[in-house]
Amino acid sequence: GPIPSTTIDFWNMICKYNVKVIVMLAQCFEDGKNKCNAYWPDGEDVKFGTVKISLKSEKKYTHYTLRHLEVESLDKTMTVVQMQYVTWPDKGVPRNLSSILSLWQKVSAHRKDNEFLVVHCSAGVGRTGTFIAMNYLMKQLENEGSVDILGCMSRLREDRPQMIQTLEQYKLCFSSILLHHLVGTTSI
Repeated sequence: GPIPSTTIDFWNMICKYNVKVIVMLAQCFEDGKNKCNAYWPDGEDVKFGTVKISLKSEKKYTHYTLRHLEVESLDKTMTVVQMQYVTWPDKGVPRNLSSILSLWQKVSAHRKDNEFLVVHCSAGVGRTGTFIAMNYLMKQLENEGSVDILGCMSRLREDRPQMIQTLEQYKLCFSSILLHHLVGTTSI
């Protein structure tokens, strides 16, 4: 997740790649430590370098917060949806499996397949790797009718060591794909 010294770079990346959806899988402050910089306004507009961010709406749900941000850079203005999942503990897994599937469904509904998606937690390996694997494998299941979980995990770890940090996070990938396969798209 962005920290004070990288927040300008984070927003420049969002603008450069025309990112429309950001998935944040952490809280800014967890376990007595700062985990991530709040890179969105809590009221008045904020500016990071040449990028101005305005909060257009914020809706809090049980497990996540949905924000619509207006992002103005030097050459364009765009809307970015940020979904902050707030009940996934660091190095752990969500207690409520249907809540993470609900988040995934919301992300899928807001994003076109060819658009970049930014996913982050604090360190960018455990929760981030798990969600990226879930997203990839859910799409693979829908498109091909089968999944290669071990192959997906191996490729992720080739690109970034320690993606998916714990056995519980690995099991979460299995469980979420199985539930999605058996139940499909649902809403509670």
